[in-house]
Amino acid sequence: MLNNCEHLTTIILPLSTILIDNVYPLRYKINKRDKLEKDSDILCDQIKALDNQRILPDILTKLSYREILEIDKLVGIILDVC
Repeated sequence: MLNNCEHLTTIILPLSTILIDNVYPLRYKINKRDKLEKDSDILCDQIKALDNQRILPDILTKLSYREILEIDKLVGIILDVC
């Protein structure tokens, strides 16, 4: 996996605090928790490569294994690999 090697970029799915309902499979909602101050949507259709120097060291929250599997499923649907 690209994110597990010493590559200069990391693949990300950005967050938005502008929540939109009924947009399956484009977004995945996560509730505020830990340092994530607002409910947010993970934008599954906005896959980006981000330069590692732009990544802040603070972790807002961690996803559960179940959440990661759900997001993986949504990205697979969007990329038509499921």
